[in-house]
Parts: sequence; C-alpha cells; structure tokens
Amino acid sequence: YQRRVHGDNPLCDMETEDQVDDPKIASNELALRVVTLVRASKEGISDEELTRRLSVTDEQKLAVLNLLLENGYLRKPTVSKSGSLIYKYGNPEEFALLRGLDANERLVRQAIADAGNIGITSGEVRVKSGLSSQVITKVIKQLEKGGFIKSYKPVTAKNKKMWILMDFEPPDEQTGGIWYDNNELNTDLIEALYNKTLEFLKGQASANKKEIVMMLRSASVAGGNFKDDDAGRIISLLLFDDKIEEIPGITQTNPIYRLTKWDEVVQANRVGVTMTPCGHCPVFDECSPNGIISPQNCIYFADW
Repeated sequence: YQRRVHGDNPLCDMETEDQVDDPKIASNELALRVVTLVRASKEGISDEELTRRLSVTDEQKLAVLNLLLENGYLRKPTVSKSGSLIYKYGNPEEFALLRGLDANERLVRQAIADAGNIGITSGEVRVKSGLSSQVITKVIKQLEKGGFIKSYKPVTAKNKKMWILMDFEPPDEQTGGIWYDNNELNTDLIEALYNKTLEFLKGQASANKKEIVMMLRSASVAGGNFKDDDAGRIISLLLFDDKIEEIPGITQTNPIYRLTKWDEVVQANRVGVTMTPCGHCPVFDECSPNGIISPQNCIYFADW
C-alpha cells in the first residue's frame, strides 16, 4: 500500500492499493479518495454511503464522479432494489483500449462480456443489443479481427458458435475438456491413458487414486490441463471393463485399486478351447447335432 498524507485534510489521509498513473486522477485528492472507497468494495458503494464518507458538496461529488466515469475508473452506476445508485470500480486500462470502438462495437462487446465464459450466440447478441443481424455480423467480425473476442463450438451443438471475450476460456462442460480435439472425441488419448494406467498397475500390487492421478498427470500424453476428474474417468472406464477393481474396506476418499484376474481367466479358457479338437477343426462351422458332421460321429474325439 502507498500511504499519502497531506496535513490535516481527511480526504488526503488515505491508502491506495496501486499507484494511479493518470495525472488527472493522481493530482485530484478527492478523486483518489473515491477510487479507494469503490475499490475496497466488491459489491460497490451506494451514493448515500459515498456522500457520507466524502463529506463534500453535491457539486464537488458530481464533478469527481464525472471525472472518474470519463476515464474508466468507475463503471456506469447501477440501481439497487432500494433505488440507490451503486458505484463500482472500473478498469481504466480496458477503458482506454475500448476508446477506439464505436457505439455499436461497445454494445456488442458488452453483451458478450456479460455472458461470461459460457458465451453467447450472435442471435442472442442481436436480442440483447437490439441491432440488426447485418450490423451484428459486421461488428462481431471487426471485434474478432481486433482481438477483443473469440469463438468456440460446444461439443453438444457442433453447429452453434459461441462468442466470448479473448481473455476467457470456455468451461470443460462445453468443450469436452481434454477428451475432445476439434469437437471430435480423442480416442487415441483415451486409449493411451487407459493403457498407461494398466501398465502402471501391472508394475505394482496396487495403487491408490492419488498415485494414479499423479502418474497420469506426469505422463506426457496427458498434457498440462489434466485434472483429477479426468483421471477419475479413466479409472471408471477400467472398472467398467473389469480391468481393475477397488479393494474393499479401504477409505472412499482415496480408494485403492488393483488389476483383476479376469484377463487370466479369459486366456485360460481360450487356451482350453484351442486344445480341444473343436478349437482347430476345419469344418467347425458345418458341425451340428445329428448332422452329417456332428459331435456324435466326430473321429477326432477318440484320439483326444
């Protein structure tokens, strides 16, 4: 914190979290005081509370509020349920960046910003902004070209294009996370992680969930965005395929898994069938009870 003290003036005895670079604001002690107050409250500060805290005339307050609004240090005030004006801290850097946008571009960008990281379709932007489809198409193209917005397609609706701010990332529920690549299920990655987990468990008697998660996260095939839930999906798939089993009686917060004996049983049965005459009979498909070729008249059973 940087503390500014100027004599006995209570408006000057304050703490500001960051240095204000704009000379118009930095040289105005009342403006700095307002910045400090609105910045300290995430929910914003009411007009009544601001008036009480500042102890200045209405003219002085109005002048400083206009100065801060014009330079992006305050957002456009909203109205609370009780009818009070609410002031919130703005983003002067972003405000300066947006100064080059015209009214339509600001309107469209704000509609997209309000949609958060889930995003909004161009049709929804049209409804919110009241602009025509032709204007929306042109503005979105300009905003995308200027690096203000970007698009993505949800895995559940591949033909739908969602628009979000450039700094946002859509949630995994919309993109499919690491399991999808260009809106297509990444079966190669699933198979690689599936086999990696089997190899890991073959090298030891058992492993708990945290150990499996750490192993998969460190695997080069998983990438840097691998999450605990992603590992859980691989484990669930192995459980469903009867490749692994959870050791009973262990805490559920970090269960322990081991390989099942299912593959050994299947292999043993396969070997047993192969050793019988039927396992390598050239006319097996033509064999049937009471047929010309049948188990009853098979000449190979006696030798076997």
